[in-house]
Amino acid sequence: MCIVKMVSDPYKNFSSIFNLVNYALTDKRTKQPVRYFGGFNVDISRADEQMVLVKECYNKTSRRMMRHFIVSFEDDISPYDAYILGYRIAAYYAGRYQIVFGVHEDTDNPHIHFVFNTVSFVDGHKYSEDICDLTRLKAYVNKVYKTYFNE
Repeated sequence: MCIVKMVSDPYKNFSSIFNLVNYALTDKRTKQPVRYFGGFNVDISRADEQMVLVKECYNKTSRRMMRHFIVSFEDDISPYDAYILGYRIAAYYAGRYQIVFGVHEDTDNPHIHFVFNTVSFVDGHKYSEDICDLTRLKAYVNKVYKTYFNE
């Protein structure tokens, strides 16, 4: 099973976009890029810039800039398995939002940091989160996990 935690920080300015994307893609121990990372709808090396461009294009440059969630695992899985799961989990938001993820290996079990833009690149609508969204995300993540390990 998986543990999904939505981080509640507001991330209310452009520097927070850079900082958060950098955090997700950097190994805290070595200060180097994580071994396993990915994303949708962005060039990973310029993800923060491209997310800002979408916000500016739709004139949505106020309030919460990003959403950040973490997926960890109750079972011991390999960093590579976490990487494959990262792509499958990121697909949940990829139809409308720019999203990046990085697998962190600085704990006993790998965990994944996901960061996505709150402005849709499709139509400029802001992500409107409610308690049901987190419940749906958790169910999706656990379904992806079970499907992956039963293949």
